[in-house]
Amino acid sequence: MELRWDVNKAIGFLDIQPRDYDAAYFSKYEKYAETEMGKRLNDHRLAFVERNYHGTLLDVGVGSLQFVLSRDHTFGYDVNPVAIQRLEDLHLYADLRELQFPAYSFFDSFEHIKEPSSVLNAMASGTIVFMSIPIFKDVNHILRSKHFRPDEHFWYFTPQGLIRYMLDHGFVCIDLDNFEIRVGREDILSFAFKKER
Repeated sequence: MELRWDVNKAIGFLDIQPRDYDAAYFSKYEKYAETEMGKRLNDHRLAFVERNYHGTLLDVGVGSLQFVLSRDHTFGYDVNPVAIQRLEDLHLYADLRELQFPAYSFFDSFEHIKEPSSVLNAMASGTIVFMSIPIFKDVNHILRSKHFRPDEHFWYFTPQGLIRYMLDHGFVCIDLDNFEIRVGREDILSFAFKKER
């Protein structure tokens, strides 16, 4: 298993065997949500979405459901059976590949998707995408980073690499913020994109 780094595109891909997302993983995110940092991050994410979009949204990779439960007209999609069951119990589950939403959020989840092109290509013109994601300077930065996760992360981007990747799928960057770094996280930036074609 070797990180394939495209110098020209400033994008890395690692063809991983993903870990099991289970009850222990869900419990870890429940504990994160209860911390002061977890609460501040959620508040910032809500504000980031609010300044760019008002309306129905699908949160992809819901963690502990903190964001979904904090915002009206918000549904969730996940691969963790515990998260799926919680969402279904609350009638808030929606399948990412079956339903169209006017907006999506990928907070700490976009890099976990092996084939994000198929997800992005299926989105309609005008769709808004929000994400908070680890960002790197180069391949050496990736390999020494706490965000190098060979059991979780398929994708690794520089800021320019991510913006170019999204542009190749018809999305333009409409907002960029470093609130996660200001709250205390390492090398996480937040982006808002709008699909224009």
